[in-house]
Amino acid sequence: MQAIVKNLTDDNIRDLGAYYTALPPPPALATKSEIAIDTQKVTGLLTSRHCDSCHKPDFAGQGETRAAGQRPEYLKKALIDFRTGVRRGPRMGAMIEVSVTFTTEIDMIAAYLARKP
Repeated sequence: MQAIVKNLTDDNIRDLGAYYTALPPPPALATKSEIAIDTQKVTGLLTSRHCDSCHKPDFAGQGETRAAGQRPEYLKKALIDFRTGVRRGPRMGAMIEVSVTFTTEIDMIAAYLARKP
């Protein structure tokens, strides 16, 4: 990727971001999860941590904050990366604070969010 993006300007990067943001969201996964999902537990975890403040109640998000319908592997990696401090960026303080409270629930949360439309 470095060879491809090394000559991009800030405007090019903004244009690419705008293009990908304008694409329709992917469909939710239709296959049954290998992970047992306790919907009540996941909902309680996400609600008590006010995840709907940035990701909206349906987790469709606002721009780059979409969680619904993402691949479960991506969601799991993102949560772990926030928790360990690998993933950083503007306005990420809340994600770091919340993700450190998730331990064994990460797989279930990722599976739940991946199946949301």
